[in-house]
Amino acid sequence: MPHKTINSFPVIGKEKELPIFMRAVGRNEDQITHDKPEGYMYHQIFFIEEGEVSLTIEETNHLIKNEMGFFIPRDTPYYFRCNSNVCITHWVSFGCECEDTLFPLIDLERYCIFPSLDIKPLKMQFKKMYLLSTQDSFYSRCQNSAMVYSCLMDIYSQQQKYLLSDDIEVENPALLLAKRYIEQYYFNDLTLDTIAEFAHVSPQHLCRLFQKHMHMRPTNYINQTRIKVAKWRLHGTNKTITEIAEEVGYSSPYYFTNTFKKYENMSPSAYRKMVQS
Repeated sequence: MPHKTINSFPVIGKEKELPIFMRAVGRNEDQITHDKPEGYMYHQIFFIEEGEVSLTIEETNHLIKNEMGFFIPRDTPYYFRCNSNVCITHWVSFGCECEDTLFPLIDLERYCIFPSLDIKPLKMQFKKMYLLSTQDSFYSRCQNSAMVYSCLMDIYSQQQKYLLSDDIEVENPALLLAKRYIEQYYFNDLTLDTIAEFAHVSPQHLCRLFQKHMHMRPTNYINQTRIKVAKWRLHGTNKTITEIAEEVGYSSPYYFTNTFKKYENMSPSAYRKMVQS
């Protein structure tokens, strides 16, 4: 099978001093293998348009299918191979001088798996980056810096929507406000009074709304939201159970584990082992 690769590695000049700069961008249509035991000198983002990829990173195996993707920080050893006859992958590598402040804000402190992506806008962004990179000017490379940042924000936004999406259509505005408040501030010490105040109703009325429309109490929805985010972080990061518990709003890892078992019928560590096997 002929190797079908389109890529660009523009010469890097003054734009290396920008907060973010693009180093390379490309698209592969082949059963390629990447073996980077020492890692790569730049951060990388991959997404799969079609096919299936096996990724091994930090001694953990992941199966990445179409409309999924992953982020690999610089100098992080990894290995991946295409498993399918047709395997179309898109990738971009970039430098980031502001990673210490930016990455914690968008959950990229370690490698990350993106379980669901809307690849259509990403394909357009990658295509624009490729075309800009062929112009070989400082202005075009500055534009690519903005494109990389836009791509990072787009992926982060998509993942947040994926984490907090649900199939329940809620028409009551107070209930909608309450749900959105919980989804945005699930990591805080939420109280019924605070949520009700934001929704402009009494705590008692808020409980009745949740019971009528969702057949649960507000505390159940808080826990469901936290567990949903925790499941993604157990799958997509190597953070400890204690770290994840704190990040999703539980001050006690013991209480987090018990709550997780209640909703998932298994412990957080058992869930991580299952999804990463």
